Amino acid sequence: MTVVGMKAENFKNFPAGQSQLKLKSKTRPYLHDIAEVQFQRGSRNLFYKSNHSDCQLKEFDFLKKNFQPETSLSALPIRPGPRGIPQRKNDDIVQKLCPLMPQTRKIFWESFTVNDDLKDLMDD
Repeated sequence: MTVVGMKAENFKNFPAGQSQLKLKSKTRPYLHDIAEVQFQRGSRNLFYKSNHSDCQLKEFDFLKKNFQPETSLSALPIRPGPRGIPQRKNDDIVQKLCPLMPQTRKIFWESFTVNDDLKDLMDD
C-alpha cells in the first residue's frame, strides 16, 4: 500500500454549481437523512438512500440548469494553497480551547494556516 500525503496542490478548484433555489426545496435531503449516496456517470443528479435497507434510490437534482461541469480534471485550476482562518480566530482557539485538548490536537491548531486577507466565511 502506498500512502500519499495530501497537499494543497493536490486539490482542484471546482466551480460552485449548486442551485440555491433547489437547495431550499422541501424535498431536499439533509446530510443526517442520508445513509448511502451514489453519483452516476452521465447524470447530473444525486442518488441516495435514507436507510440502508431501502431497495430504491431516491433522486435529487441540485445543480443549476446552465451549470456545465468540466469533463476533464486536468482542465480545472489547482487551488492556490490552504485557505486559512483569520489570526484572531486562531488565537482564540489556541488560547481558550487548546488547554482542553490532548497534545495531538494542539499541534494541529498551533500550526494551522492563518490568512487575514480573506473574507471570513462565518461572517455574513
